[in-house]
Amino acid sequence: MDGSDHDSSDQRFDPAGDPRVEFLCAAGAALARYGASTNRLERRLAASADALGVEAQFYMLPTAIFAAFGGRSNARTVLISTEEVSVDLRGLTAVGEVLAAVAKGELDPQTALDEVHRLTSPPPRYAWYWRILATGLSAAAIVVLLGGGRYSLLPSALVGLAVGGLIAIGLKVERLVPLLELLAGILAAGLAAALWNLLPHFALDVVVLAGLTPLVPGLAITRGV
Repeated sequence: MDGSDHDSSDQRFDPAGDPRVEFLCAAGAALARYGASTNRLERRLAASADALGVEAQFYMLPTAIFAAFGGRSNARTVLISTEEVSVDLRGLTAVGEVLAAVAKGELDPQTALDEVHRLTSPPPRYAWYWRILATGLSAAAIVVLLGGGRYSLLPSALVGLAVGGLIAIGLKVERLVPLLELLAGILAAGLAAALWNLLPHFALDVVVLAGLTPLVPGLAITRGV
């Protein structure tokens, strides 16, 4: 009797167009985009799904989230791309607050979905030239932490500025987005090699690595290297 009831409930549940499912997918993409760890993301999404009365399972990979909604006999699997990852504690906190509000019943799924869309589509907090300057300064700071020495400060800052400029341009050209890591790695290596012949000899490999600082976290910087 219980098995038949369970099967009939699976058949009545249609994930397509369900605002609860749309919200969970959007929240998962946002958490991954802002750098949430695998266990934290899966745990928070599972808790939110339980609070919304949705049977769901989540599995996170470095570049995607697999989400299965509904019972085993009538499950819908969704693939959510997560390649655009950047650690953003402010974004993580904001999306986490939305999930907490949904779990407490303070927000309905549609309102929560609209809020996640608003949080993930904000205008840039800083002008493009400030972001490029920050990449140059961060590269110079990283080269100090890596023990590159004083001769590595200037070339690492120049490489960081060049990589930051490439990223700023690439994000505005859709066709360049999949190639950004490759182009950044080539640019950093080529520019560092050119500077090595013009400036006092410095730690070449350390400068290249420091110049790729804007590609942090792990997957993007690994591709660049």
